[in-house]
Amino acid sequence: MKTYKPFAIVTVLLGILGCSKTYKLNSDDLKRNPYNGGEILIFQNNHGMTDTIFIKSVNRTKTVDDNLSVFPNYHESLDVMVKHSDPTPPNEQRYLESSFFNLYATNDKNTIFTFSLAAKNSWFYADTYYKNDLDKLSVQKFTGKNFVYEDVIKLEPQRMEYFERNEFVTAVYWSKSKGYVGYDLKNGVHWELVAYVSK
Repeated sequence: MKTYKPFAIVTVLLGILGCSKTYKLNSDDLKRNPYNGGEILIFQNNHGMTDTIFIKSVNRTKTVDDNLSVFPNYHESLDVMVKHSDPTPPNEQRYLESSFFNLYATNDKNTIFTFSLAAKNSWFYADTYYKNDLDKLSVQKFTGKNFVYEDVIKLEPQRMEYFERNEFVTAVYWSKSKGYVGYDLKNGVHWELVAYVSK
């Protein structure tokens, strides 16, 4: 009877396992997340109304790209979870928990960024951007009531199927150092970050 040496078996197993790949977020990707968890963001609109968003956690996980594959690939992701006001009236006094910002590693290193701001009477309907496209956006100055940022990009929705909704956000102002610092609604209401408390 033919026998197999343990070394040969281990080599074969490593070869099989090597068919699966894990795509990781690199240090540049991770630096683009401005949140650590525990921050409190207070926004105020041009009518004097305030709203608070609580950064609950920053989670790094791996997801499989094909559950039916014998040798699936894995993609690392980073997800910023928050507690925020229900964006759809009449429940704006109710708080919900959801993803706020997400990074997803791709097999070509062109990381996917997802911006999912939701707040009182406001909803930016989860737009995604590849890193290469995000880097092409011009950086601008954003002057708020209490802060001035020199590193802001303006994000506009790529999908308009929800434009008829009152809570539709038409622009988000994202600071590379502080994250969300302002956003505009289609009805002319403008929100800006007026207080930032870190733990």
